[in-house]
Amino acid sequence: MRVIVVAAGLAAAALPLLAAPASSQNAAIVQRPTLTETAYTAPRGMLEFDGGLLLGEDLVETPATLRYGIVHGAELMAAVSPIVIHNSGEPNERSGIGDLAFGGKIWFAEQGASLPALAAQAMVKVPTGEDAVSSGEADLSFTAIGSRQYRSLVADLNVGLDFLGRDELDGDHVFDEQWRAGASAVWKPATPFWYVAELFGRFVPDADIDDIVLNLGLLYGVDDTFLLDGAVRLGVTEDASNVAFTFGLTKLFGAVAD
Repeated sequence: MRVIVVAAGLAAAALPLLAAPASSQNAAIVQRPTLTETAYTAPRGMLEFDGGLLLGEDLVETPATLRYGIVHGAELMAAVSPIVIHNSGEPNERSGIGDLAFGGKIWFAEQGASLPALAAQAMVKVPTGEDAVSSGEADLSFTAIGSRQYRSLVADLNVGLDFLGRDELDGDHVFDEQWRAGASAVWKPATPFWYVAELFGRFVPDADIDDIVLNLGLLYGVDDTFLLDGAVRLGVTEDASNVAFTFGLTKLFGAVAD
């Protein structure tokens, strides 16, 4: 029930932004430092890389994602954390290369006069990482995405469902459900600096886990194809880490196809 209430609250907060008029977007897609995905995709024939450093309580990660625009409104994705360190004190420190995830995103509708851009994303995580940090199981995730751009403001809204693989003691393979909901806004004034705010939550009903965080960040546009970012991530619920920091970059490669 709490999942539905929080998701409804996030949707209500984003609806005024999602009702705004359209605007074009031809530069690098702003995906960091938020956890919420945008409906916009990498331009056709271009590669977009985003990567960074996440410093949390007993956790260090270097998340990296590569996106390729295969056609207008559709992209392929691959994501991995080359360095993952869980440090809860000796002898419990675990480190290594994280699991690989791959998939894609496709638009169902571009932004119109009264509707946001609508997209769907599907990802598969495979247990390719080192044993110390890998889940050892394949996971599936599906995300419904709405995005709206109005002048200097872009709003994104996500609702997602993850199926997390797990082996039971009797040898049966099962999937645990994890819900996700997120709402973010990026304000792009007429300066190189852009401002980001986000509320994002992960919910595991069977385990009664509500992990909700507030992200507040800043982006610097070196040019239309190169962005630097930083953010502080604050835990809102008891199941979330108290505070974490993330720093990174986004870079678009290639020439826009005709």
